[in-house]
Amino acid sequence: GNIVVTSGLSGLFPKGLLLGVVKNVEKTDRGLFQKIDVAPFVDFSKLEEVMVIVLDKTDRIGKSRRLNQ
Repeated sequence: GNIVVTSGLSGLFPKGLLLGVVKNVEKTDRGLFQKIDVAPFVDFSKLEEVMVIVLDKTDRIGKSRRLNQ
């Protein structure tokens, strides 16, 4: 039931964007790592528009475009 949000550490996405809710957690044999299943907050069947972020290798801020343009 934990909420998953973006950390902002990569610099690609701002801190605090809501992504989803943890539905299942499985421990793995890889030390500290765990496998989690996340139910997204977004109902993808109801999306009308999305924003695509195109990252230029020289520009860490990126540029955005609407898909319907």
